[in-house]
Amino acid sequence: MAWAAGTWPIPPFLIVSFLAALFFVTGQGQQRLQEAGRAAARNPQRVSRVVEALQNSLARSVGAQSGFLLTAERRQVTSRPSTEPVPK
Repeated sequence: MAWAAGTWPIPPFLIVSFLAALFFVTGQGQQRLQEAGRAAARNPQRVSRVVEALQNSLARSVGAQSGFLLTAERRQVTSRPSTEPVPK
């Protein structure tokens, strides 16, 4: 499809606005990542505890899934709330 001379399929103002919003959102995300990195550097023990809790939860999930696949018993994968609080 050919566009007539001097016409755009999308108005230039819309393109510029989209790019400005994209740069703003990207900058905000980078700032939040830097703040999270500084917080993790200040308290590496907490990061270790949270990672360990996540690994344990994932291991339990994999075990439950394997149990279900081997036995086809629904009780293997029943969701129950964790009684362990997230480490602080």
